[in-house]
Amino acid sequence: MNVLNLYGMFMCVTTTLTALLRMTVHGGVRIAFVLGSAVVGTVIALAGSANFLSNFENFILFLAYFLIPWTAINLADFYLVRKERYDIAAIFDPTAGTAGSTCGRPRPMSSPCWSRSRS
Repeated sequence: MNVLNLYGMFMCVTTTLTALLRMTVHGGVRIAFVLGSAVVGTVIALAGSANFLSNFENFILFLAYFLIPWTAINLADFYLVRKERYDIAAIFDPTAGTAGSTCGRPRPMSSPCWSRSRS
């Protein structure tokens, strides 16, 4: 494993855990995460080394399974629905339009704005 992989893992794990568990990250936690991920990564690399190309191909196909439909939806939205015009300020405003709220209240991402009754 190289340093960039360990750093990326550390940043992803600590960002997720500090958001979920409200924990503080100090030197000991950093060392534990990096050493733990190095051990896990080494074990996975040794276990998968016999069939590396097959495992790598399966991993790439797994990523493509999710990325291709997601990309198609984004491209169709950008070119066909919104005609290449996004309101960038509204994307970052949690109380604006379809991206953030309905009637001034924040809404969960799973409930589209057109499903709410407007009175």
